[in-house]
Amino acid sequence: MIDASRAKQKGYITLKEAAQISSYSPDYIGQLIRSGKIKGEQVYMNVAWVTTEAEIMAYTNRLKQPKVFEDKPDSINYRKRNVLVTTIAILIMFVLLPALAYLFVLPESTANVHAFDSEHFFEEHAYN
Repeated sequence: MIDASRAKQKGYITLKEAAQISSYSPDYIGQLIRSGKIKGEQVYMNVAWVTTEAEIMAYTNRLKQPKVFEDKPDSINYRKRNVLVTTIAILIMFVLLPALAYLFVLPESTANVHAFDSEHFFEEHAYN
């Protein structure tokens, strides 16, 4: 903690001044300081926080830089994942679902059609 006169000497600005520079609210800037995202100090007498203009500008510049994500839509990992998901979907639609239908639905409806009737088969194909 520092006093107000030393804060001004060190180039600190109040949270209200920082809010005017950054377009953030003073409360949010105080929250950023308390969470350690920007540097700042607490003024001893007023129990208020102060920071520097450079800290505010550095924070806003960090936010403006694009974040690098591992799986961007044009990345190889993203494409591999899409190919994998598509392949699995195709396998489910054209292999697994028909196989399940054959195992559980078709045997009931076609049981008589596929049954082998040995009596009639040998009578029709008997050699005379």
